[in-house]
Amino acid sequence: MQEFDLEADIGNSDILAKVYDNDYAKELYSALCNMNWCKIDVITILTEDYYSVTWREAGSIVADFRSAWYDEDYTDWYCSGNEGIVSDRIKADLAELGWAPIPYE
Repeated sequence: MQEFDLEADIGNSDILAKVYDNDYAKELYSALCNMNWCKIDVITILTEDYYSVTWREAGSIVADFRSAWYDEDYTDWYCSGNEGIVSDRIKADLAELGWAPIPYE
């Protein structure tokens, strides 16, 4: 059961403004794909209650975040490359929100 919501945390943070930038948006999409995200919380870590989305959902999330500036949908991001790669700046920004990437086994 996913008690925490990474999408909501990003949407309610300063990170949202960074998604305007195409490079940042692509890095965020890539980081959401093929990756479990864990809220840095003892119970969550012990229970392995991870947040993860499909590639299509990742594309939709990024497109929704960018909807104030661009008319996009998930297909603008779906299969755009580097799926499962978490850049240093995405890792750092999401860590500030209390999230850590946990690669699939």
